[in-house]
Amino acid sequence: FSVVDQLLCPSFFLKQRYLDWGVDPKKISVIENLPAPGAPSPQVPPFGSNLLAPSQERPLVIGYFGQVNLWKGLSLLTEAIGLLRSVNFDVQLEVNGSDADDFEMTPDGVTFNGRYEPEDLPRRMARVHVVAMASTWYENSPMVIQEAFQYGRPVIAPNLGGMAEKVKHDFSGLLFDVGSASAMAIQIKRLAEENRLLAKLCANIVRRNAIKIDEFACHEKIYTKLLNA
Repeated sequence: FSVVDQLLCPSFFLKQRYLDWGVDPKKISVIENLPAPGAPSPQVPPFGSNLLAPSQERPLVIGYFGQVNLWKGLSLLTEAIGLLRSVNFDVQLEVNGSDADDFEMTPDGVTFNGRYEPEDLPRRMARVHVVAMASTWYENSPMVIQEAFQYGRPVIAPNLGGMAEKVKHDFSGLLFDVGSASAMAIQIKRLAEENRLLAKLCANIVRRNAIKIDEFACHEKIYTKLLNA
């Protein structure tokens, strides 16, 4: 690390790791990931704050977005869905990033939409009430959280690492004990049972998005300072 002029971290969680390894704090800057090309303006979520609430006509729809591997916890998420459906709780899971062929069998209530490109996000986000993560590894600053907020969707995530930093419990999403399908199921169930909880979370995200932070300008300021040093 001695040859590094400046380390850019998209989370305070990652910054703390570098501090633990003895990096000079003056060499570390925390800046959010740059938004993906073509992403919606964070000031105006394209679907607004008035999401369709789950009802007898439409179940609660959970969205999973991203890679599928052992530490991403998709099996934990499908287990939580199974627990809820076993007690007749009407919930659906849409998996974006994997095909059904990646699993030995398709769990009840789970739809696999296959892999996707950035331009597919508006259509796929529009199908879900909330985005869920179930990672058993720390994560740093998952783009899926940033994307969910850009589209006005709350996030359900483990209380671990960068995920717990990015998702504020009962404000922009819901946190659960990492590795526990039952704890995740409890938080999912709250969205339908607690009056206006989903609407409150969505409204909070709209207010959060209204705070203007220009990540490009932050990066430019750091690079300019280094070049002029």
